[in-house]
Parts: sequence; C-alpha cells; structure tokens
Amino acid sequence: MKRRYVAVNENGRRSGETHPRSTISDERVDYIRGLHEDNGWSYERISRKTGIPVFTIAKLCRYERRNQTAEKWVLVE
Repeated sequence: MKRRYVAVNENGRRSGETHPRSTISDERVDYIRGLHEDNGWSYERISRKTGIPVFTIAKLCRYERRNQTAEKWVLVE
C-alpha cells in the first residue's frame, strides 16, 4: 500500500479531500467559493457550470461543508 500524508483536524480525523468519503477536491471547493464570493455567481449558476447539485454548492459556499482547516498532516499507509 502507498504511504501518503493526509490532513487531520484538531480531533485527529481526516478533513478536506483526504477524507475517505470526499468527492470534491480542495482546489475545486476553492474555485466554487471564489465564483460565489468574488464574482457574485448564484448557487444555481455555479451548479450548472460544475455539475454539482445546488444543495451541495450552497453548503460549500456557506461553509457548512469543508469548514475545517487542517491542524496537521500525518503519514498514513
């Protein structure tokens, strides 16, 4: 098995794109938030452009999802 570094929160749980159930990269989340915050795009417009459901876009832009920052990086196998 390949060894790699993963982001963990203050409780030692994986966060961001290193979480096992993550389907959206950190880069794409930043892009989506930029479209909304910097360019004023609506959730529906972002959804049409990215193919991600409006509900998910809204949660990302309101920081209800991916709202944790990495406390540290740990090496896992």
